[in-house]
Amino acid sequence: MRAVPRVAVYLVKKGDGYRRPDGTILSIHEAAQQRAEAIIAAWDRWQAELEAYRAAHGLPVLDAAFDAATKAYDAAILRARALPAHTLEGLTTKAKIAAEICRTKADEDDDPLDETAILQSLLADVLRIGEQPDPIFASIANTREAIDHALAVLDQHRRDNRDADLPPAWFEACEAAEVAFQHALSVTPTTQAGWQGLARLTLDICDDLGLDPKEEGLTVLQRMAGNTSSADVRGRQ
Repeated sequence: MRAVPRVAVYLVKKGDGYRRPDGTILSIHEAAQQRAEAIIAAWDRWQAELEAYRAAHGLPVLDAAFDAATKAYDAAILRARALPAHTLEGLTTKAKIAAEICRTKADEDDDPLDETAILQSLLADVLRIGEQPDPIFASIANTREAIDHALAVLDQHRRDNRDADLPPAWFEACEAAEVAFQHALSVTPTTQAGWQGLARLTLDICDDLGLDPKEEGLTVLQRMAGNTSSADVRGRQ
């Protein structure tokens, strides 16, 4: 805090100095006052040097940019906190944000009521589960590879024997693709993207290999309904 120049710092003898409104006398010790003013002047010079240095190195601009980035960061955190998660991907993303801002290390005294410890344990579990790859994607990839092989066999046949009957290799490739697809249907996706990928695969295999879209689509819908029901039951237990 800046001192006010010409304010006494010591009382000397009665009668000298500044008379207050209540009639009392504020006396001034000149040597002490001069020392106080010298300190204030030195402080002012130092502050001026600091401001000149900040201006020369663009620090005010950096400070403004930092403040803007901080406000944007805070707004994003508040937005993420307000939005409910509806999928595992959303929950994992929210857990990553929470882990980023909950960096305080939990106590190690085995306190069962330590809120930080249980929160960090929960976040670790969510991140571990959420970062595991969805098993459906490997099955989708295998099925698509089988479909591509079947289509390649068909294309080769059309180039070489346009008018001939379809070769046994075509039917064998289609059967292999259907087996791979049935295996994909037996795998339960763990993410929304996985369910979407399975639905897209169903549409594609029906279109490419001539399967019944109603039958295969119904199978996927039943799987989705069964998975939801199982999850709901587990959640209520």
